[in-house]
Parts: sequence; structure tokens; C-alpha cells
Amino acid sequence: MATIDHLMWVVPDLGAGVDDLERRAGARATLGGSHPSMGTANAILGLGAGVYLEVLGPDPALEEPKGFGAAIAAEPAPRLELGRAHRRHRRGLRRADRRGLADDRQRDDTHAP
Repeated sequence: MATIDHLMWVVPDLGAGVDDLERRAGARATLGGSHPSMGTANAILGLGAGVYLEVLGPDPALEEPKGFGAAIAAEPAPRLELGRAHRRHRRGLRRADRRGLADDRQRDDTHAP
């Protein structure tokens, strides 16, 4: 049986989505990385042991959205999805923690180095 370890908040604009999440939740998601083959980038907010929220949107570093990022950019509003973590997301959480970018509300101790 698959384990759901994160939620994805899919947003048409990553920067605006991170700002909106901070206004709503009182905590800021840490920028994660880009997915060049998909034209997307993400930010991560730890929700507790083994669970996090991934804000996923078009890669803001691209002049024009492409691939899945272009499809997301065309969506009228954010949407919530369930997901399973890939190892690279867990590495991103550890990097953010080591750099001091994840505060206690964002830290996910199951992914600590």
C-alpha cells in the first residue's frame, strides 16, 4: 500500500502561491528546486514528522512556461493534490534544514541528516 507523505498545492504562480500560503498559514515555504523536464519548480513546508506541503508551480526562472508548468500557469486557481515523496524532495528538506532555512514549524525530523 502506498503511503501519502505530502500534499501538493498546485499554483499558477509559484511566488504568489508561496506568499499566499504564508498569509494563510503563518509560515513560509522554503524554495526547493526546479524540475527542468517538466517546467516546474517547488517550495516545501514541513507539516510534522514525515509529512509536508509542496507548493508546485511554473518555474519562475523560465521566460515562458513550458510543459506541465505551462499547463499549471493556465489554470484559473490553485488546487490541492495528494502525493508521495521522491528522494530528491527529502534531500531538499535536509539541505534547507542545514542552511537554517527551515524553522521549527518547517522541520521534519524524520528527514534530518
